[in-house]
Amino acid sequence: MEFWEATEERCKFRVQGFDVQLRFEEREPHHRIKLVPEGDSLPFPFAFWIQIKETAPYDTRLRVVLDIELNMMMRMMVGSKLQSATDKIAEQIATALR
Repeated sequence: MEFWEATEERCKFRVQGFDVQLRFEEREPHHRIKLVPEGDSLPFPFAFWIQIKETAPYDTRLRVVLDIELNMMMRMMVGSKLQSATDKIAEQIATALR
C-alpha cells in the first residue's frame, strides 16, 4: 500500500496499481467503524468494518469483516488473497491495541 491519505470522513491509497477511495459510512465510538468505496474507485461493491468489544476489564475482542460481491471466477482468483489481507489487517490492529 502506498500514497496513504486520510481525513475524518475519507481515506485513499494505492494498492497493487488500484487507486482506492473509501468513506466512513458508520462510526460508533469504541464499537464499530464501517468503510465503503467512494464513487467509482473500485469495480465491485463491498463493505469493510471493524468491531471492537470489551468482554471484561483488560479483555477486548476484535472482529474484522470484509463483505464483498465477487463472481465465482473472481472469488477463485482472489478469494484467498482477500482473506489473507483481512487477516493481516486484523493482526496489525490487534498489535496496535496491545
